[in-house]
Amino acid sequence: MYAARRAALAAQLGGKGIAIVPTAPEQMRNRDSDFPYRYDSYFHYLSGFAEPSAWLVITSDGRTTLFCQPKDIEREIWDGYRLGPADAPARLGVDAAFSVTDLDAQMPSLLDGREAVWYPFGIHKGLESRVEGWWTSCAGARVSAPCAPSSNATCAGRWTKCACSRTRRNRTPCAGQHRSVPGPMCAPCSCAHA
Repeated sequence: MYAARRAALAAQLGGKGIAIVPTAPEQMRNRDSDFPYRYDSYFHYLSGFAEPSAWLVITSDGRTTLFCQPKDIEREIWDGYRLGPADAPARLGVDAAFSVTDLDAQMPSLLDGREAVWYPFGIHKGLESRVEGWWTSCAGARVSAPCAPSSNATCAGRWTKCACSRTRRNRTPCAGQHRSVPGPMCAPCSCAHA
């Protein structure tokens, strides 16, 4: 069921697209206790995985990578069982799994050569700057954040890499169409430093 959902999403990403789907963060109640954990619905719909601190990366060719918490017997006494990256591929049907501590090291290589990156924009604090950091450390074309297909508003989640290797934000009407086509999104940088 989850593999079919991931495949359906991968088919919609475009030729060289990639989707980054983080789960919900844990919410602290007070200094030494958290609220009961509730996973992100989109993440769970695609993975069936209910642990915190996890990320799902899906590429347009259907490859799925999960980043999750590593096994830690001492933490499991307090926080509960952790599946861990070693058991995740067999149990969840993903192609690869890594420790979430490897996320920043692995993402630039997963983003390299991608034309469009899809991620939940404006929902997860700090996600946009993290994606931009991964993006600027690899050679890519642009990052897109999904917007409502019926909207004709400016899409705030697109990024273009200019010839001088500086990243600049584009604000062009997208009308929900995030496709890799030549046009203003691919225009050369007109930065003052160029």
